[in-house]
Order: sequence, then C-alpha cells, then structure tokens
Amino acid sequence: MGVSKKEYFVRDLVIDDEYSEIDSETTIQAAAKKMKEVGVPDLVVIEKGSNKVIGVIADFDIVQDIVAEGKDPKTTKITEAMYTIEPVSLDTPVSEAFTRMQELEVSVVPVLKNNKLVGVCTIQDCWSYIPDRLPDEVGLIPVSNPNYAEFWFRASVRS
Repeated sequence: MGVSKKEYFVRDLVIDDEYSEIDSETTIQAAAKKMKEVGVPDLVVIEKGSNKVIGVIADFDIVQDIVAEGKDPKTTKITEAMYTIEPVSLDTPVSEAFTRMQELEVSVVPVLKNNKLVGVCTIQDCWSYIPDRLPDEVGLIPVSNPNYAEFWFRASVRS
C-alpha cells in the first residue's frame, strides 16, 4: 500500500542549530531580553559552571509561570519557569523525541552529540517523520498521501 516502514532518527532531521544557550542563574528578564535579541521563543538552559544541559525556557513558560503568577522577572531565576526534558542524541528515534515533547506539551528538545549541545529538535521537525504505518487508537486507516485523502469528522455520541 506504499506506507513507510523505515524508522527515522534525529540525525535524519534538519537540526536547528540557530539556538541560544543561557546560564541557569540568569533572571527571567534577562532571558526575555535575550529571546528578543536573537529572535527565538526558547533558550537552552545550561547549568552554571558546566556545559550540562538542564532544561529549556520558553516564552510561554515566562508568561504562564512568572507574569501570570505576579512574580518579579527582575529577580526570579529561569530555573523557576524552565521545563526539564532529557536531551536526545542523533541516534534517538524521531518517534521517541516526538513522544518526549508531546508528553510534556513542549515544542523543543535539546540535541547532544558526544555530550555537547549541537542544536534543538522541534516538534514540527519530527512531525513529517512519524511513521504512518500504524492505525491510531480509533482504527483510522493510515494514508500514504494526504493530498488524496478525504477527511470525515463525526461527533462522539454520549449516553
């Protein structure tokens, strides 16, 4: 039927190497300024005094966890709003990277090569590499070419 059975790995993706790092002791305000300067919505958080990746701070986290909670962005450290996600390697299956981001409801995971940060992988990067060979939980049939698919929606019936 022409559906994909190949397993893809993070190395098969175009890894976004236009990312920025930020020290874990940085304030929220400084992180927001850096995001604005470099034009990115996420920063990879590096543990102060080492090169260890400890998480990611996203603009959404700043709004939800700091601004909406009334915390002072001038004194609050980014570690109070960042999310912790285990970095992936180039040998990680794309489906695993996608699942990690999906479970945490985040859009970026750091990518390491020989324990060094080489970029970030986004959920959008992974999307087109997720195998379409498995039917979903409600038994939909996989489609190899979505350009020729018709989509039907039905309301769920509640008793």
